[in-house]
Amino acid sequence: MAFDNNGNAYTYVKYRPSRRHAGSIVIFKGKIYAKSAKFRAIKQGIANGPGVQTQGMSYNPANNRLYLVSDGVITSVPVRKLGHLKNKDVRTTRFGTNLEFEGLAFTGSGTGYIMTIRGAQLFTIENF
Repeated sequence: MAFDNNGNAYTYVKYRPSRRHAGSIVIFKGKIYAKSAKFRAIKQGIANGPGVQTQGMSYNPANNRLYLVSDGVITSVPVRKLGHLKNKDVRTTRFGTNLEFEGLAFTGSGTGYIMTIRGAQLFTIENF
């Protein structure tokens, strides 16, 4: 789950019709209140999600993008275009590694931190 600067919460699910298909993504946007939570599916998904295993989601306040994390693959989309994304808005980066990405977090200035396991490490990334 990820939270933007306006207190909106985001999460996603992946539909995988087979083990060979990375799967499509449905993103949900909502609010969490003291005694309840309300989410709705964004009416537009992503046909080919990152990687096979979903590992997490993050928000970068410096560029207002959501990041979907999988093992060795990260896809990002601009929050302001959710529901009317174009192909050029979706960015996917495949890293040449066998490391298992477990999470991604950003500072207010946009420095990213990728956490890996099995040889636990923390990497920083700039301008991502």
